[in-house]
Amino acid sequence: MNWKMYGLIGGISVLIMIIAVICYDNTDSLISDIVKNLAFGCVASTIVALLIEIGNIKEQNDKATSVYGFKISNKLVC
Repeated sequence: MNWKMYGLIGGISVLIMIIAVICYDNTDSLISDIVKNLAFGCVASTIVALLIEIGNIKEQNDKATSVYGFKISNKLVC
């Protein structure tokens, strides 16, 4: 699993959110509000992608365990 990629994307998005909030407080700009909302969306999609990848890895581990368990049971029967 690529933790560095998810950490980098999430970290940059949070940093952009913080900068957009600071800029919005100073200028009340529509652009900083748009950037802030895009950063929120990026963080949310990063979290969803991370959860999907964790689920896929768990599923692959379960399949590998069942195949491995099946092979052991065949060896024990023979």
